Amino acid sequence: MLEKWCEEEGIRHPPPARKVAIILKEHSVTDGGRSSGERFWSGIRWKNADERTTLERAGGFQDVLQNVL
Repeated sequence: MLEKWCEEEGIRHPPPARKVAIILKEHSVTDGGRSSGERFWSGIRWKNADERTTLERAGGFQDVLQNVL
């Protein structure tokens, strides 16, 4: 799923899933475990349209992701 999201957002090189997990935990997102081979997280959500527009004006997801990683 991470690879698909990155592709949709124009991020060419997705970060390793382990590194994403570490960053999520550092931001108080709870690991919800696995089900049918997929990992779930609690305390995270998709941005609404207004939040996405604000973020895109600020440089988009790729810039934010680069700053975090």
